[in-house]
Amino acid sequence: MIRGVGKFAAISIGGLLLLLVLGMIASVIFELNPSQVSGSEVATSWLWFRIALYLLLILLWIPACKYITRARHSERDLSEDVKKQLSDKRSKDIRYLKSQWWKIALFMIFGSFLSVDRCFNM
Repeated sequence: MIRGVGKFAAISIGGLLLLLVLGMIASVIFELNPSQVSGSEVATSWLWFRIALYLLLILLWIPACKYITRARHSERDLSEDVKKQLSDKRSKDIRYLKSQWWKIALFMIFGSFLSVDRCFNM
């Protein structure tokens, strides 16, 4: 239990730090001043950045599905029957995850409206 929570925390914190670093890099590339990043500006002028991020996530959804369903152990020692069963299960899992892309897109759209636009346009 603790081991799984530690891994989740490490991935979550690492992901947030990665987003922070990417934001810093983007602010240098696009020459953004801290005064340009006010609450009212985020909802309007950063719309294209958010849309680009959402499109990137949707485009990377299929590679992410394949990565998530990869084998977690070596398949060298397994019999051919077990390898075939695992391969079939992975194919079904990938097909199912691929079909869920529209739910991710809706989640991002509604999350954007509820969090960014609602918070800064009160």
